[in-house]
Amino acid sequence: MADVVISYAHEERDKAQHLAEVLKKFGFVVWWDRNLYAGEDFSAKIEQKIRQSTAVIVMWSVNSVKSRWVLGEASLADELDKLITVKVDECNLPINYRNLHAPEIFKSQQELENLLDLLHRKRVGAGEASSTSDQFEASKREALNLTMSGDFWKDYWKVTSAGLKHPFSFSRNNELSRSFYQKHKKVLWIVFVILIILAALMDQSGY
Repeated sequence: MADVVISYAHEERDKAQHLAEVLKKFGFVVWWDRNLYAGEDFSAKIEQKIRQSTAVIVMWSVNSVKSRWVLGEASLADELDKLITVKVDECNLPINYRNLHAPEIFKSQQELENLLDLLHRKRVGAGEASSTSDQFEASKREALNLTMSGDFWKDYWKVTSAGLKHPFSFSRNNELSRSFYQKHKKVLWIVFVILIILAALMDQSGY
């Protein structure tokens, strides 16, 4: 069963994938409609996943605020008290959701932290949190410090949202990705080395 379901407009598919990957790094089980298969009843499957989840993240954008699918999913999630809203670009929220806090996760690391806090509260409310608030804060801070220092998050989002699957997809003709690498290459290489070490340890353990 997924902790989190992501609802988004199809124009923001790359952003939804990026958000799913980030949340997985923080230990959340994520479901989004990329996991649908041909022949399935899409609307029934999405409703089932929303009902089974702990939280539903609706990604508001200039496109999703006009999507009847996203509005319908947001309505069901709100009815079930599972709704969490975020903004992935500058947009005016639907009038009935403007009273909800919507972290603007395209802007800063702090906004990502706000989203993680909202998700943790949903877990606690559902009785699914396995750690105390202090432990959660410690683990969140440790993970953020390892992967996102300074304005790393803002730049990372900018690169991935520009159409690159991740900032390692560098191209000599892509000024944005080259700029990101030059600015954050120390952090990127540290993460790369950590991944190699983890892969070696898993190989030795037989995983």
